[in-house]
Amino acid sequence: MSRWLPDRPARGLALGIAADGCALRDDARGGGARHQAWPKPWARLSATEVVATLDALAGAGAPRGRACRLALAEDLVRYWIVEPPAGTRSLAELRAVALARGARLFGDASGKDAGLPGWRVEAAWDAARPFLASAVPAAIADGVEAWARRERVDLGAAGLATPLLHLLPRLRPAASDAAWLCVTWPECTQLILLRQRRVAVLRVLRPGPAAPLASRLADAAEELRREQLRGGPTDGLPAFWVNRDASLESKDLGPTLSVDGGAVTLTRLGALAGLPSLDDEAPASLAMRYARLAALEG
Repeated sequence: MSRWLPDRPARGLALGIAADGCALRDDARGGGARHQAWPKPWARLSATEVVATLDALAGAGAPRGRACRLALAEDLVRYWIVEPPAGTRSLAELRAVALARGARLFGDASGKDAGLPGWRVEAAWDAARPFLASAVPAAIADGVEAWARRERVDLGAAGLATPLLHLLPRLRPAASDAAWLCVTWPECTQLILLRQRRVAVLRVLRPGPAAPLASRLADAAEELRREQLRGGPTDGLPAFWVNRDASLESKDLGPTLSVDGGAVTLTRLGALAGLPSLDDEAPASLAMRYARLAALEG
């Protein structure tokens, strides 16, 4: 089973990991939330520095022996679709194909380094159909897991689960077998095409600073409109949206949003999927926003 599949540790303790640092939230014991910045840009961190930062974050209140839900910021994750060649039979072959594809998209353009050094790659491996692969920074993954082992913190079977891969199983039953999903996160917007309840396309839109939710959804709808104009097989599919950022105000938005005279309509999906609601609390730190998401999803 992939380490990215959903798991449900006990409520109360939540850890957010983002580009601006890490945050720990302890709602069950009323401990509030704390944030600790990384000592250097995340791409240059070592596992040892990640452990030291988590130690500074926990301080004297280290959550030894407790279960903890963890959320890794979507901006730290790389996703891509892998199409297995005909005749692929082994996991080793699938991994080689996935690494080669990931390296072309995100790796060393010079070709000096094979694969994706510095990244940990996982996927819903499938030799018969296209599948979604993901990569997270290896130093952050190794450091978080080393800290959790030492402190006996139970991260659950999912380990460093990404919020998207927690979210998808809850959205699929509410959406149709073939549909577009628009998901707004604190730092990005994802457009996802589901076919037979599997991810067939995943695109990431980068909003401008402080872009309101209505603007981000309008940009996503415009992208879907361009897809329709291309006349591809995705034309006419239903499209849904769900907001996963408490800092984006959504109360004034109706259940649907249309652009270009109704050519594209996005239907709000959150209530249908049984997702926990996001209240008005909106921590400024990106890591604290993800710690809040982890607490909600726990």
